[in-house]
Amino acid sequence: MLSRYFWKSWCRHLFARNTQRGRRFTRGRQLKSTTVSAVAAEVLETRTLLSTITVTSLADNSLVDGKVTLREAIKAANTNLSVDGSVAGEATGQDIIQFAPGLTGKIQLSGSSLAITSSVRIVGNGAANTVIDAGGLFRVFSISNTSGNVDFVGVTISGGKTTSSFNHGAGILYSATGTLTLQDSVISGNATTANRSYGGAVFSSAGKIKITNCTITGNSTAGDYSNGGAVALNTGALEVSNSTITGNSTAGKHSMGGGVYSLSGSMSIWNSTFVGNSTSGYNTYGGAFIGWNGNINV
Repeated sequence: MLSRYFWKSWCRHLFARNTQRGRRFTRGRQLKSTTVSAVAAEVLETRTLLSTITVTSLADNSLVDGKVTLREAIKAANTNLSVDGSVAGEATGQDIIQFAPGLTGKIQLSGSSLAITSSVRIVGNGAANTVIDAGGLFRVFSISNTSGNVDFVGVTISGGKTTSSFNHGAGILYSATGTLTLQDSVISGNATTANRSYGGAVFSSAGKIKITNCTITGNSTAGDYSNGGAVALNTGALEVSNSTITGNSTAGKHSMGGGVYSLSGSMSIWNSTFVGNSTSGYNTYGGAFIGWNGNINV
């Protein structure tokens, strides 16, 4: 017969082994969890965070008054520095410029066109509520020196004008290689007036243009050899979807494409309306759109 001492010793030994095994298992689980957390933290550290710069004023100035104008917000995105208390732009990725909730009305540009030199997404409070107007004094937006994308969402771009030859794109001049996106926006009443000045509303030299759910209306070119009453592109690609292109025109001699002109890029048009666009000068073609040396998919 086994003694009581034997049984007590055996139970203590068994309990100690199970406890050590549980500790080893727990340590293994903790080590695995710690490793996964470290990897997750490393992924978060390497992820690019986008800067959101908020416009708080409809004025057009660069005064240090604690109110961020669109001009100042664009400068912050271009320079990656804080301007008048704004958030600074990021050196990588696409910055976001948004209008403060409830900030509605017209920005009447007074000094010069707005120059964008970095990848940025400008988000208004709806085309009827966020209007950027040059008052017929100069181009509205000039975009250059960026391989990134530039987006306009929920805005109206109007009143742009150029008056000298080879001065394209009165609404937007896109001299970049990324993608210009116009979404839920209105581009209206922009005009080039001199010879050889393409794109009353928008001109792109090499990049891609995407137009989605937009209205482009009442834009024009007046000079000779001034193609694209609304939109003109040299190379690259144009995509138009769920949009209305209406009432745009070219008036000069040899000025093609009352609505859209493409020299050697491709055009793809889906579920969109072209109406009331015209060419009225001598030797002109393509009241709605015309493309040379490229594919057109409708």
